[in-house]
Amino acid sequence: MTRPPAKRSRMRLKTHHLQVVAALHEWHSVTKAADELSVSRAALSKTLVSLEEMLGGRLYERTALGMKPTPLGDALARHANLVLANLRAAEGELFDLLRRHSERISLGAFFSTMPLLVPSALARLVRERPNCLVTVREDGMPDLIDGLMRGDFELIVGRMLAEHLAAPIEAMPLYEEGIFAVCRLGHKLAGRRRVSWREAVTFPWILPPHESPVHEILRAELRAAGAEAPAAIVEGLSTPLTLGLVVRSDSIGLLPERIARQEQERQTIVILPLAMQRLPAPVGIAWRGDKAQSPLAVALIAALQGCAAQSLENL
Repeated sequence: MTRPPAKRSRMRLKTHHLQVVAALHEWHSVTKAADELSVSRAALSKTLVSLEEMLGGRLYERTALGMKPTPLGDALARHANLVLANLRAAEGELFDLLRRHSERISLGAFFSTMPLLVPSALARLVRERPNCLVTVREDGMPDLIDGLMRGDFELIVGRMLAEHLAAPIEAMPLYEEGIFAVCRLGHKLAGRRRVSWREAVTFPWILPPHESPVHEILRAELRAAGAEAPAAIVEGLSTPLTLGLVVRSDSIGLLPERIARQEQERQTIVILPLAMQRLPAPVGIAWRGDKAQSPLAVALIAALQGCAAQSLENL
């Protein structure tokens, strides 16, 4: 039975309450949540009961699949994750101030931005602000968006698909980009002025995962050319993996335009004359619009904008 709602003045949420809710939301198990927090199951259950009594409603239901959050539990877990992320950021910032790092920021970066855009921007940033500390994590866009919403990142940089940009997320496009098919130097197709899709698919390919927009672009090109899918495929989002396989085998890979041109200039790969559609979403920067940006975030956005503009001039 639902308890009468507690009066706002009597609510005394504490950090350990939020830690319990966040752990249960992640693991859906009292045992695993207790292990993560280094407390006994009995102690965690007691904290949960006292919290539910304080709030006047159930946070979790026990099911065959584990602890299932109620709408109240979902709402509290969302806020708990944000508060705990802010506390971790505050602890880190204070610690860095003691170590003479005057500013810090956490940046999430999509795989294709790591070889060129992100390092160029960070090099510019640390020249301008030598006492800053930047933490960078590379991931796919769904996980980066989730991390931004949890408060793990202040900024993320990657492909700004429309479905990722619901409020409170705000975004700034940097550039649009094409995709090039590439092969190694000395490949049978290297140096040819014309290559058909029917010829290209006779070789092994390394491609992004099946559900990615790039994979869909390739499927559309193959359908238009009346060509079958490549017989041998390795799937992965890693640019180093793509380059590593391409230069060591007869595999054909797909790379973003800027990375492909840079590697061709370095004479590590050859761009094949296979026409492809441009990617359906620009590369851009995103942040939470309901949180004030730090001065370091503003500086990093300016550095990313500057490096993106410079790379456009060099194409």
